[in-house]
Amino acid sequence: MTRMAIEEKIKNLRAGKGWKHEKYDELIFNKFKMIMGGEVLAMGTGSAPMHPNVMDFLKVVFCCDMGEGFGMTECGLGACTLPNDVNTGTVGGPS
Repeated sequence: MTRMAIEEKIKNLRAGKGWKHEKYDELIFNKFKMIMGGEVLAMGTGSAPMHPNVMDFLKVVFCCDMGEGFGMTECGLGACTLPNDVNTGTVGGPS
């Protein structure tokens, strides 16, 4: 059931419907949020682009916005995705 739930949530995410699912979040995915303290609102990653499948997986499992950024020590944050961006495979536009 968990695999089916993940696949359906990823399908909805890619269709622009967001990362939440009323039934599956209550039955399965809220438990993952509780492992992280229960109040996961957003998560982020940086330094290099993550594979789109990994980003989609993290968004649907933790039911939250997953930001992605890229930068260098010399200049700080160079690019970052916007909040609630459902697209993956990019680190966003220049900041």
